[in-house]
Amino acid sequence: MSVSGRGQQGGMLVEVMLVVLVAAVLAAAAFPGVCKVYRQAAVEYEAEHLLADIRRCQSLSRVTGSSAWNYGADTSADTFVHVVLEKGKYTMLAGNMKIIDSHAYLAGIKAVKEDKKSYSAKADIAFSQEGTPRSVESMMTIFIYYQGYEQEGRRIMISKGGRIRMERGRHEG
Repeated sequence: MSVSGRGQQGGMLVEVMLVVLVAAVLAAAAFPGVCKVYRQAAVEYEAEHLLADIRRCQSLSRVTGSSAWNYGADTSADTFVHVVLEKGKYTMLAGNMKIIDSHAYLAGIKAVKEDKKSYSAKADIAFSQEGTPRSVESMMTIFIYYQGYEQEGRRIMISKGGRIRMERGRHEG
């Protein structure tokens, strides 16, 4: 092989290394943005999923509340559907605490009950036949966020009249 052939091979190696270096710099610059998009998508997904299941719970309570007595409900608690928030998941229960559905949150996602600037990982959400919360505890705000990024969280609010809505925006904490 001639001397000029070796020089061309070395030049090609330098060019490849330069392209790899430029790609690494661009990837490092894009990484925080990609992480933010994932966090926001994960929070939005979990908030929408929980909101849909709370509304499903409300709808099922309206439909099954009075007719459950005909199907073996012995107490008023047996006639309602509940959503129970726990650490890392929530469970939808019906009747004599039979599990209808269970959902584990994506990694890093937290959902807590807000109560005058304090937080609780456990909450019980239930509705009456009229679609209103069954108890004062059922009127609440649930805060869903990615751990360490509370400012990007979502709130699901359940009012005394049974209105359920989601608020996006900055967390006051």
